[in-house]
Formats: sequence, C-alpha cells, structure tokens
Amino acid sequence: MTLKNAKKLPIVATAVLLVAMSVVGLVLVSNQGDEGAEVSGVTVFEPEPIQREAEDRTRLNELEDAFDRAATDEDRERIMAEASTLLREPISPANIQRTEQYTEAPNLLTVAIANMPKQENGHAAIPFTRMGYSEQDGMLVVRIHQDFSTLANMQVYEKLIRGVIGNEIDLKIVHGGEYWQLG
Repeated sequence: MTLKNAKKLPIVATAVLLVAMSVVGLVLVSNQGDEGAEVSGVTVFEPEPIQREAEDRTRLNELEDAFDRAATDEDRERIMAEASTLLREPISPANIQRTEQYTEAPNLLTVAIANMPKQENGHAAIPFTRMGYSEQDGMLVVRIHQDFSTLANMQVYEKLIRGVIGNEIDLKIVHGGEYWQLG
C-alpha cells in the first residue's frame, strides 16, 4: 500500500460507514406508560425494512481529489479536517448519567428477556436480532426478527421493554432481519 492510498483510506472508510448507518424512519411518539406518569423518552417504530438512501458523496470525492493533489502536509490536514467535519456523527448524550443509562439498558434488557417466559413457538418474549445504543439516531435501538416485525407486535414489545428500561430512554424498535449467526 502506498503512502498516498494509506492517507486516503480513513476518508473512504468513514464515508462508507456513514452511508451504511444512515436511516430514514417513521416516527411515532408513544404516550404509553404508567398512569399519571409523564413519558420523557420517545419511541420510534420501523416495522418494514428501510431502503437506505445513498449519500451524496460529491464533496467527499472533491476532497479526496484535492487530497491527492495537495502539495503540503498543511493542505492535507486542512482537507482531512473538512472531510472529518462532513462525516462527523452526532455526539452521544452529553450528560454522564444519561450515557450510563444508554450503556446499561441493553445489558438489563438482555438479562430480562432471558428470564421472561418464551413464546409458544419457542422464540424469546422479545425476539430481537440485535440491540444497542446508536449514536446516529441518539437512541437505544432494538431490532426485531423479521417474522415478528409488525407494528402491533412492536407496540407489545415496547411495553415489555419500557417495563425493564423505564420511560426516560429514547427507544427505536425496527425490523431487524434474521437472527445473527456465526459464519
């Protein structure tokens, strides 16, 4: 690998990651929770697989070409800084307590699901394929197996999830495809 290609790699890799993580969704705010309690977290449902939109990479391509033509390290650093700004994701929750909530929520939820009674067909009470905090969305994302990914099911799963994680965390329940398996 040449030095020129090695310097270009971070720009391209970050751009590919950003495109892969872009999401367009249907937002439904849920007002479910304990009676009299105010729900501060938002819930988003995406029962159908989302076709990812291709990102306009025109400016990134221009920066990549400018990087190749740059004569000095100072020019290359300026170009990398601009590319980094274009590719920057939203930062995670600012307050430490909120960050801890989003970090701990998947762990609590995984343990709770393991202890819940299974469905009649043997699937977990919440048949998730993946879950975790998404910096892109700023939410806890729970991906539901494609066979159970309906709006009605997701509303039931939301009640179960909220019973474990509470109402303060923003939650996104989405179509999650098949169960993940080791290759």
